[in-house]
Amino acid sequence: MRLSLNNTLTYLKGGELVGMRHNPKELGQVFKQVKSLQWDNGKDDVVVGRAKYIVEYFGEDFFINDIDEGAIDGLMVDLNKKNISNATKNRYLSALSTMITFCQRRYSIYKLERRPFINWYKEPKHELRYVTEAEEQQIIKILNSWELHYRDDRDFYILLLDTGMRLNELRTLRVKDCFKGYITLYDTKNNQPRGVPLTSRSQEIVNRFTENKNPNECLFQHFAFWRPDTTFRKLRKAMGLEGDKRFTLHSFRRTLACRLLNKEVPHKVVQQWLGHSDVRMVERYATVLSTTLSKFVNVLEKSTNGLEPTDMQKPLGKNH
Repeated sequence: MRLSLNNTLTYLKGGELVGMRHNPKELGQVFKQVKSLQWDNGKDDVVVGRAKYIVEYFGEDFFINDIDEGAIDGLMVDLNKKNISNATKNRYLSALSTMITFCQRRYSIYKLERRPFINWYKEPKHELRYVTEAEEQQIIKILNSWELHYRDDRDFYILLLDTGMRLNELRTLRVKDCFKGYITLYDTKNNQPRGVPLTSRSQEIVNRFTENKNPNECLFQHFAFWRPDTTFRKLRKAMGLEGDKRFTLHSFRRTLACRLLNKEVPHKVVQQWLGHSDVRMVERYATVLSTTLSKFVNVLEKSTNGLEPTDMQKPLGKNH
């Protein structure tokens, strides 16, 4: 016999309790499932922390089916009390949205009839920061001037610039996935493998970091997880850019997109190179970062014969 008590499933045998299992619809159980199947394979531990906040706000035994627009409005009121940007608030809502989507796709288990509407916070359109050629040379020069072990950090950053890899993609790049002229990435954000070509300097770096390593070893396995970010903060201070909060390691990835687009590489190729699931992200780069339009500004310059386009031919109509 099975009884439902306090949102748990309690089993009776001979009139005694013999087992207890939480209902899978409870938010705490949904969180555990999503974490196990998606986020543990994911690329940002911060997402798990935000999802935990969602679970703590509603309560672990709160049913995912009971999260409606009113419940989400209450969550947003609570988020408004936190001293965080609208963009960060949306990341919390995104964690909730992921759990809802997870349940929707498993209707036979969760019976989630409808998806509640989420009124996302409006985010300002910020400048898309990238690394200039001068900044790149400055980065290399500074790291070359520091202790010898910082040469590895230099090479790490060069690979980020030349390949457009995400930070975790480079962290987990293994020897067996490196070849002459290209690398293959499997541990990607969208779980879609892709090949990335190598510049000559990147190939030289890859050759050095794969030497005398086993096939399953990572190129930068000697790096602590926090090392790229910690070194970059120190580097940013040395460059006098510690106040530039948009100058992050992710701007290295954006730099590659900028350079490819300004060399008139097709959008679909850039999308494939960077591993974007949606070409619209690349189109945003093209709209803001590309200098291609400047090549055509000459069409607006005055003609050498001094004639305006409207002077070349009289418009049709009655002659007065």
